[in-house]
Formats: sequence, structure tokens, C-alpha cells
Amino acid sequence: MRRVSGFRMQLTLAGALLAAATGPAKAAVLNVPGDYATIQEAIVEAYYGDTVMVAAGVYSENINLLGKPITVMSEEGADQTTIDGSAVASTVTFSSGETLSTVLQGFTITNGSTTYGGGIHCTSSSPTIREVVVTGNQADYGGGLYLQNASAPSLEFVEVAGNQAKWGAGICSWFASPVLVNSIVSGNSADSPGIGGGLYVAESSNLTITNTIVASNTSVGDGGGMCVAGGSNLVDSANNVFADNASGGDGGGIAVGGCDLTETIQNSILWGNQASEGAQLSLEFGATVSVAYCDMEGGQGEVYVSSSSTLNWLEGMIDVDPEFETGLLSDYHLAASSLCIDAGNPGTEWNDPEDPASPGYALWPALGTVTNDMGAYGGGGAGLWTGISEPEGGPPQPQQGIVLMLTGNPFGSVLRAEAVLPVRTRARLILFDLAGRAIILRDCGTIGAGSVGLSLPAGGLCPGVYFLVLLSDPEGGNPPAFGPACARCVKLP
Repeated sequence: MRRVSGFRMQLTLAGALLAAATGPAKAAVLNVPGDYATIQEAIVEAYYGDTVMVAAGVYSENINLLGKPITVMSEEGADQTTIDGSAVASTVTFSSGETLSTVLQGFTITNGSTTYGGGIHCTSSSPTIREVVVTGNQADYGGGLYLQNASAPSLEFVEVAGNQAKWGAGICSWFASPVLVNSIVSGNSADSPGIGGGLYVAESSNLTITNTIVASNTSVGDGGGMCVAGGSNLVDSANNVFADNASGGDGGGIAVGGCDLTETIQNSILWGNQASEGAQLSLEFGATVSVAYCDMEGGQGEVYVSSSSTLNWLEGMIDVDPEFETGLLSDYHLAASSLCIDAGNPGTEWNDPEDPASPGYALWPALGTVTNDMGAYGGGGAGLWTGISEPEGGPPQPQQGIVLMLTGNPFGSVLRAEAVLPVRTRARLILFDLAGRAIILRDCGTIGAGSVGLSLPAGGLCPGVYFLVLLSDPEGGNPPAFGPACARCVKLP
């Protein structure tokens, strides 16, 4: 069985930290453990717009964000910073009406144990959860995350892996409207009755899921990868991969029961899933599902449709080996010869992002022309996938890489950095704000191998935390051979 392993998300909109020094500070940075011994102590003291900045380490805590519009983030990312719930409750709780202005970023969330939401419990709240790894948690409902009571969190670049529950081992959405983008849900296990190994979307929930990999999850009952039930809906489901999931009941990849899905499942790949009936997809209890521009193993022969249900098999459906291969982001890249490249919806609104250096061709990790690629690395959201994985198996990954270091922080009107490049490359510097908006872009042209100084005019910015990313396109290499590089630097108050 193909495995999604230990990938590390260092992404364009959330990878490197720096702060502008123009004007008086309007928000504080509360440092843990420098200023406060625990994350929770800093949250209690934080005020509107503050950032709780957490140094690398393991923090044995069960934190509650207390409804505050603050950012709680790590300095060194999820692979270096862990919140351990000590198996006594949910590790992280959002229960006080948090909005998208409440941001949790850059942690591994583990060892939570409770009835609802072992790793993260979110009720009547809609925070932003970004670059978080949720692993090794357990619950009855939502081993990794439990979302309920009209919660509408934004889950961006999350990895939900190796969690256990009875319903929704990875994620359980119960009358909620989560947005799940550019993420991986893998290796989660739903025990008896075992509904929804990866995701359980229930009780009139509305799920948006795009550019996401749901792989190698298992369920004793229905929906190895995902179960959608109880009048719930997929309001957007495009450019996903459901692969290598297994169900003891129906719907190895996706099980839909008693739901009319109003939007078409498209530009996706369902492959290598196993179940008693409907290995790739099953429809029961009056379900209605439309599929288009998908690669589905076995075609309609691997879909179970009960007598009361309706399957609309639309244009663009294929049944060909997607030729998955291990790449920089996961085990689910497309080989250059894959027939899933440029096989998605041909409408321009579904296009892959265009490579500025090669007009008409897609920007990596999309491949081919700008026409939509099926799978998680196609479509408009593909441009956000710029991390580097660290798989435990498969082909060895490049050992060299670009090093990017800030040479002044805080900075004034010009941000200066030093890059060490292993090869001659075309380079672009991009500055993002905390909302993920690219606010300054500079094409640095072609730079020779070795150490080089770089600068980015950045005057007039408000004080705060920003992200700097260096994108590379080595000469003779497409896609980039070494991916992006990020510099971390934080201005203290």
C-alpha cells in the first residue's frame, strides 16, 4: 500500500517570518518560553492582534484560544514544535466564537484523548488552522479534529495522520462547514463501527475540499477515505486524490449516503481503494452524485449505486493508471508521462497557474500546459503547493538546497537577504502578509551558483509579521530542482 509519509509543509504563504520596522508597533509579540512559561499563559495575556510566538520544543499543555483574535505560531514550524495533550483531553480547543482572525500555525498537535476531537475540538468557532500536523490522537468522534455547531474553520496546509476514532478518525464534521485546502489526510483508522477513516462529514455539514490528498486511511465500516452522510454536502470538491484507502463496508474511496451533492466531483483521481462494494465510490439511501473529468479505477464497474440512488457520469471520465510517483511533496505526484496531465476540466477557470518564465505552460507542481491536471497538484490551488517532503521511503530526495538568510531584522525601507545557491538559477523573491496575500514580488533574474546578496524594496509597510520566500527555477530544470527556500526572522517588541 502506498504511504504518505512525514512531509513537511514549508509553503509560499506561511514559511518565513520577518517584521517591518516602520512606525510604532501596534501589536505585541509574546514570546514562549522567553516571556511566558506556557503557551496558555501567553494566550491569557494576549490582546487583539497580538502574536504568541513559540520557540521550538515540546509543550505538554491543553490550550484554549479563549475567543481571542490573535495568532499563535511557532518560530521553527511543526516539525520542531509540538503541543502534547498528555492524553487527558483535547490538545487544542476553540469554543468561544473564534473567527478567521484567530490563527493557529506551525505546530504538531498530538496525544489528545477525549470523546470529541482528540487533537482539536472546534465548536461554534471558525479559526484559521495553518501548517499544523495533527497526529497520534484518539476520540470517539474526530480523532484528529472534531468540528461542530456551525463551525467553519479554514484548514490550510494541514496534515492529519495516524489518528484513531469510531467516527471520522481523521476529521469529523458534525453540522459544520470546514474548508480543507492543500492538505493531506492519511493513515487514520476508524474502529468499530468504523465510519469515515479519513473524514466523516455528517449532520448537514458542508465541506469544501480542494487540492487535498486522502490516502491510506481505513474504516471497519463505510467510507475508507471519506463518508458523506446525513444530508451533508460537498459544496466544492475538485483536484483531490482519494487513493489506497480501505473499507470493510462500502465506499473504499468515498461513501455517500442520503445526500444530494449539489456540486460535481471533478478533476480528481480515485485509485487503488478497496471495499466490499464500490471500491472507489458508493451511493446509498437516495444519494445523488455527479462526477466529471476524473480518473476512476475500474470506471463505473467500481461504483456501487443502490436502487434508490443516482449517479451522473458526465464528460471527461477516464480509467487509466495515473502513474503516481514520489515527489517533493508526497507520494502522489504525476509522472511526466501520466495521462492525467492536462486531462481535467478544459474551462479556463480551472486552469493550472501559468509559469511566468514559460507562457502557456503550468507552474510546478502542475505539469504540461495550463489546462487543468487531475489530482491534488492541478488547478488554481496548485500554485500554493511549494513545500518539501521528507519521505521515509521511496527515491532519495535532493540533499542540496537553497539557503536563505536575512541580514537585517527589523528592517527599514529595504529588506536584505543572502542566498546560497547550489546551481545557477532564475530567482524570485515574494513577500506575503499573514493573510497569505503576495504584497511584493521581485524577479531577481538569473543568478550564478554560490553566495549572493538580494534586496527587496519594502518601504511603507505596517509593522507586523511577514513571510519571505525565494522561488527558484534552475536553468535546464523544470520543475525547480530544489523548490523554495525560506528565511525565519522575528522582530521583537
